[in-house]
Amino acid sequence: MYQYSSSSVEIFPTIVTSTNTSTTTTISFNALNPYQKYWSIQGRESTKKTLKTYNNVCGSRKVFGFDLVDHDKDEIHLSAFVELVESLYGLIQVGKLYIILNGPFKEYVGSL
Repeated sequence: MYQYSSSSVEIFPTIVTSTNTSTTTTISFNALNPYQKYWSIQGRESTKKTLKTYNNVCGSRKVFGFDLVDHDKDEIHLSAFVELVESLYGLIQVGKLYIILNGPFKEYVGSL
């Protein structure tokens, strides 16, 4: 889930780690809205949370979170669940720049 200011959204993105970002047009975090079908954001990893395990009716699941800061100094929190944990946990590194492309998201209601 993304968190920006008082609003939060849940997202399932594709992450691009290429250092050549000149061909990708990105928007600021505060310009994201649930009505956009295609978008891309860029941010520098500032905080990586530890990997956690939780249980629900589907069984044991893993989750971890990380924060990105964009060029406007806005911060957004992302959480990766289930399949994304396996592919992203080793990939995400503090201080690195990431581009996140196109993903459905919805407003998150509750506390983080």
